[in-house]
Amino acid sequence: MIFLSKSRSSHLLILALAALALAANLPASAGAQSAIDPSSALLLNSSRSDSTTRSRTTDSRLDSGRYTVRPRPESRPEARPEAKSEVRSTQTPSARRSADPSPTSVVPTSPTESEDGATVILPTANDGIVVVSETTKSDQSAEPVALKERLLEISIATAYFYENAESGYSFRQATMAGPAYAAAAKVWLSPEFAIGGSYFSSLGGQVADGVSAVSASRTDTAFGIYLGKKFSESSLTFGIEFLDTQFKVSGDTVSKVNTKSNGVRVSIEGEFQSSSNASWVVGFSASPKIQHEETPAATNAQSGTAVNAYQVGASVERRWQFDSAHAVFLKLEHRLERDLFTGTATQADPIGGATPSGVAATVGTTVIQFGYNWGN
Repeated sequence: MIFLSKSRSSHLLILALAALALAANLPASAGAQSAIDPSSALLLNSSRSDSTTRSRTTDSRLDSGRYTVRPRPESRPEARPEAKSEVRSTQTPSARRSADPSPTSVVPTSPTESEDGATVILPTANDGIVVVSETTKSDQSAEPVALKERLLEISIATAYFYENAESGYSFRQATMAGPAYAAAAKVWLSPEFAIGGSYFSSLGGQVADGVSAVSASRTDTAFGIYLGKKFSESSLTFGIEFLDTQFKVSGDTVSKVNTKSNGVRVSIEGEFQSSSNASWVVGFSASPKIQHEETPAATNAQSGTAVNAYQVGASVERRWQFDSAHAVFLKLEHRLERDLFTGTATQADPIGGATPSGVAATVGTTVIQFGYNWGN
């Protein structure tokens, strides 16, 4: 160890020369390098930033590895933003809970490995952490209320009706009004097929007979098959029915005759929901060919020898549903029957005194019903 006995001034001069050589990126002379002790070499080595040069200089200055050189810690590069977002704290859940008293919710993950090879311990659900999953707003919108499929439907109603028969033959002229009642039923053997029928009858009806009034009645009976098709907020029902309508007067009536019409009626009815508990029901019906006949009361009067007859009708109904089984409804219905006779009447008209030929009669019936419907 030669340089340990040098004076302090010589030692500082040598250090200055070596620093100037290093700053100029020039290698120091062999004599200057040999004049510096290992501790001085460490000071010079700390000013270099290049790791390769630092390692080479250290190895050349140390004497047989007798000194251990601790490299100067370099400033770690800043973590990339994406690495910050991926790598979580390595603290254990218990340490985090003690540091932060407020409850923390994390998503359970498994241990992973960082880019530099270090293992990062991430919290999992087994560590006692309360796992809270983010709930999203349900995308299940309120579905529209579908019409309930029923096996049996029964309805009863009170009604008021008005009927007016117009004709050039006085025996076929009549006007009647009064209360009535109606009932109907359908049995659905399948969601698209049903059988059923309906009945309508007047109560306490009267018609004019000359200067007096006599009792009269109107009855309608229908039964048949029905085909249904249900949708989310509506339904359609097709019906094929046998219809029988009768108009009867008391047996002592001298200016009126009894009439009877029967035949096949085709109908279509649609129910359309307007709200969760109310719906509109619209229907149409037609009987393109019916059998019509007249029977005498107190007189043997007939309007002709043959007849062609047809009938059409329309209805609109407002229905309020209390629950899946009970409902009330208000229904307006109008039917029109047209009877065209051929030949000559069998009896002279008591009003005009003539015997008409080719008599025509038009019978219009308007019915207002208020009733109750039960279905299950």
